[in-house]
Amino acid sequence: MSNSSNRQSDINTFLTIIEQQNNTIALLTKNGEDMQNTIRDLRQTIANLEETIAELNRRFFGISSEHSKNISLPADKESDIAEDISEDDAKAPPAKTKKSSKPRKPKASREELYASLPICEVKCPLPDDQKFCPDCGTPLEPMGYTFVREELRVIPAKLFRVRYLQQKMRCPGCHEEDETTIVAAPAPASLFPHSPASPSLVAMIMYRKAGLYLPFYRQEMDFGMSGVPIPRETQARWFIKGALEYLEPIYSRLHEELLRRDLIHADEVPCQVLHEDGRKATQKSLHVDLSKWKRWEASSGTV
Repeated sequence: MSNSSNRQSDINTFLTIIEQQNNTIALLTKNGEDMQNTIRDLRQTIANLEETIAELNRRFFGISSEHSKNISLPADKESDIAEDISEDDAKAPPAKTKKSSKPRKPKASREELYASLPICEVKCPLPDDQKFCPDCGTPLEPMGYTFVREELRVIPAKLFRVRYLQQKMRCPGCHEEDETTIVAAPAPASLFPHSPASPSLVAMIMYRKAGLYLPFYRQEMDFGMSGVPIPRETQARWFIKGALEYLEPIYSRLHEELLRRDLIHADEVPCQVLHEDGRKATQKSLHVDLSKWKRWEASSGTV
């Protein structure tokens, strides 16, 4: 009897535990569903706020329609935003427009624009068969020329070969005595020894490259279409050699004059760092010639 009662007590205990666990599972399931609903509501709220912020940014900061996203706000939010903006506009003081006192620069005339160009006059005479009066046939008298119009003409660059011929002369008296005396005329030296380069050609190549940013391979194509094959390697060699031999002395002289000044104005344009210890290649740096700067400081007595 006692064994059966103990067994019944254990069964009741297990049933109670099972019921409690079922209740716990049901409670946890309900909490999970509530959390899912809360997360869904929060995501919807975040999406609505992001749309509202994007719309306000577009209105206040003037983002163009090509770069802005297609935003559609609910009607109640649209009305709320419109009311807020209208209230802010009503509270804001009216903008004051200030007229510019700077005088407007007068427009330059054509005569002023082309004043530095030489003038070539083209006269248009009357044909000989029209130099008679159409009414009575009397010969007409000249009255001068009247200005009609003007135009700008350009003469394209022409490449041609220049051959220097050196005159040589000999003494006939010495020649009769079986002696030869020859005198040669002085000839101008070449820009580079054993090179067909002329100052005008090298100057044009350097101006195109440094002034017009025209690469050497494009200049090679241009010269080739003119019937003058000048490889890009030759152009680069002329550019470097001409800069070192003829332009570097001018630069050094200008640098010396610059360091004699009391004040030096620098164009602080940063350049990309490529090989500098402790710095990344993406950073910007301003390079200064410290050795010559220190010599200038020592000579001027400034610190």
